[in-house]
Amino acid sequence: MANRKRVGKYVIDARQAAIYEHDVNSASFSSLSLSSTLTVTGATTLNGDVAVGNATSDEVGFYGVTKVAQLSHADQTTLTDSTGGSVSNATLAAITDTSSDQSAPINANFAKIAQLVNRLRADLVSLGLIKGSA
Repeated sequence: MANRKRVGKYVIDARQAAIYEHDVNSASFSSLSLSSTLTVTGATTLNGDVAVGNATSDEVGFYGVTKVAQLSHADQTTLTDSTGGSVSNATLAAITDTSSDQSAPINANFAKIAQLVNRLRADLVSLGLIKGSA
């Protein structure tokens, strides 16, 4: 037992480089394996503040996709909306009359798309899933 230490509901086994969580209700232990990668098996809940990746070069993957470092590209910069169109609602206007000047509803459509794309971009940047610029 010299290589094992109990800390609350956890047992740390230094010889096996493992942490076991003790479930007092079922009297069972769940293994958390420690190596250069932390592997957790079974249902897991993370409570409180959680950070995934400590640097933009750390590789992270979600939902079984191949892990990658934080994506960064000049195309991630904010769109500049120079259309002068209205974004008063999220409905794109149908352009049916092509015989006259339809620049106002067309510009409004582009402005609404730009607004949505910029919001999605800002959300991804705030989550750290993309860098937002080169």
